Amino acid sequence: MAMASAQDILDFKDKVIQTSLDMASDRRWCEIAFDEIVDQSGYPIEDVSILFSDKTDILSAYARRIDMRLKEIFDGEAGGENSRDAIFDIIMERFDILNENRDAVISILDSVTLNPQEAIGSLPFLCRSMSTMMDLAKINVSGWKKPALSIVLTGVYFKTLRCWINDDTVDMAATMASLDKGLNYFDKLEAI
Repeated sequence: MAMASAQDILDFKDKVIQTSLDMASDRRWCEIAFDEIVDQSGYPIEDVSILFSDKTDILSAYARRIDMRLKEIFDGEAGGENSRDAIFDIIMERFDILNENRDAVISILDSVTLNPQEAIGSLPFLCRSMSTMMDLAKINVSGWKKPALSIVLTGVYFKTLRCWINDDTVDMAATMASLDKGLNYFDKLEAI
């Protein structure tokens, strides 16, 4: 990957991520080896290893890709009249993005929840994603409240994610209801 442009690197990363998602939509994530992803991507292992050392790195990059899309969509202008409406809109948009690779995401979630090491390894980048969503919603807090709200929002997201897995409706009504209920805990802590 000598002298690659920033766009070339971005395209390269996207291809590896999408290859992973395509494979996960057909097979269980836990059964897919990192080397298989590399082979399917068509890139040499030497190049892939510069950006990704394992499947967890790929998942982290996928989460960052979603965060970037949310930043592009909301561009500092999250909808809603208050922070609750804004965070609700942002998280529901996140679920819309996840729906683009629904089978793959469900395969990954099924595998991650069965592997405690992988589940724990995913927490830092998930908490960063929640912090990014709070920033997009213009929830400006400092001190202990920011990490506390990020942790609570991560819990709300996890609970809503479990609902989303079983919600095969077009309007995601059950997912929206779960998120709305979960945000009550977030609101209570934000109000302190």
